[in-house]
Amino acid sequence: TTSLARGSDGDHFADVLSLDAVDELVTNGARLPAIRMVADGSPLTPRQFCTSMRLGGRELDDVIDPVKVVARLGEGATLVLQSLHRTSVTVAAFVAQLQEEISHPVQANAYLTPPEAAGLAEHADLHDVLALQLHGSKEWWVEGLGDLSLHPGDVMYIPRGVRHRADTATETSLHLTIGIIR
Repeated sequence: TTSLARGSDGDHFADVLSLDAVDELVTNGARLPAIRMVADGSPLTPRQFCTSMRLGGRELDDVIDPVKVVARLGEGATLVLQSLHRTSVTVAAFVAQLQEEISHPVQANAYLTPPEAAGLAEHADLHDVLALQLHGSKEWWVEGLGDLSLHPGDVMYIPRGVRHRADTATETSLHLTIGIIR
């Protein structure tokens, strides 16, 4: 069943992923599909947050443009950092430890959502989910639980197939979603 564990320490997951680490990932030449952006349940087109550049004699059109990302965040879009277990050393270490403890493969995505915004529409995942609130707070609706708020250090378990949605109120939110593949 869906469950929620309140963190007693707001910095409980600070060593896993921080806002500074997100900035670094976005500004260091990331490319699609490592990063995507969504707003109110709809994906943004790559043109809205990517730029073209020449690298090694080849023209690339899928390089994340930090200036465009900041502009889209200012318009209410959510930044999604996908497969962080492959691109972030700290998230990879956390995921490796979790996999060892639960004996299931896991994946990790992060969601940076500006104030008064929602990235994804109501949905149900095809895998179990752990939502770890890292920064700010997020307002959730979860089938069977109703409305609740997650604050830094909180962890929520959402079983496969349970419908849910999340949005922010007055502050920017960063949460890490751990997908447990059974």
